[in-house]
Parts: sequence; structure tokens; C-alpha cells
Amino acid sequence: YVAMEWMRRMHSGVDECCRRWDELGTRVIEQLQAKGEMRRDVPPQRASQVLASVYDGTLLRWLSAPEKPFSLKAELRERLTLVIEGLRP
Repeated sequence: YVAMEWMRRMHSGVDECCRRWDELGTRVIEQLQAKGEMRRDVPPQRASQVLASVYDGTLLRWLSAPEKPFSLKAELRERLTLVIEGLRP
């Protein structure tokens, strides 16, 4: 229930904490792009949203499974690494 409520609020645009978290993610991407550590042809907000979607989707899949199908830590590391490598210059 908590995860589903979190997802609902996160996408509503009215939750202050979620809005600030999204802004932080965008600023981190902007800094990485400025240093040449991340592709500059992807808008920072989009890159941040893609990373958040991978995290959220993995977490929800893990939470909703009656028996845990994978190690959450290992799966998050693998999935986020795959996306981050695709965003590298």
C-alpha cells in the first residue's frame, strides 16, 4: 500500500518532497553533463526520469512478487548500470 500511495503522489505534481527530489535528480544530471560524464544530447529532466523509472519499476516488481524473484540490491545495480552506461558520452 505504501509503495502504491508513493507512486500516486509522486506523479501528481503536488507533493513537495517528490517535486524537490525530481529537481535534485535533474540538477545532478546537469552537473554530470557539464563535466562531460553524461551525454549532453538528452535533456537532464528526461535522463533523471528514466533513471527514476528504472528504480521505481524494479522496486515495485520486487515488492509485488509473492516470492522475491531476485536480490533487490543486485538487480537495481545491474539495471541502473545498464541505463547509466547508455547515457555516458
